[in-house]
Amino acid sequence: MQPVKVTVNGTGSCTPIFPDICQNPFNILCVVNQNAATATYSIEYMQDFSTAMSPRWNGTTATWIPHSGVNLATASFTTGNFQFPVAAIRLTVATSAATSVVTMNLIQSVNAP
Repeated sequence: MQPVKVTVNGTGSCTPIFPDICQNPFNILCVVNQNAATATYSIEYMQDFSTAMSPRWNGTTATWIPHSGVNLATASFTTGNFQFPVAAIRLTVATSAATSVVTMNLIQSVNAP
């Protein structure tokens, strides 16, 4: 998976990100920061691979699980990681001031030759 950067302005969720589940080790680093420290945000993931890989899936019919280390966080800078394969990852901002911008950067380790 190439490094990914997503941004949520205000409240809501970003488009789901699909990591490369074939990487071994799978490791993904997640770094979240916000511009004004006024938002409450979570990193969420799903494990339903059959739903995530469906060509008709629109991201709404899934059970999203909060990341145990980045759930309802309010800090201006937070990190988390995934060591085992997940089907999809997203950033969700639950509360926010109108001018808040929350950004998540993902980078996955690559087992390149």
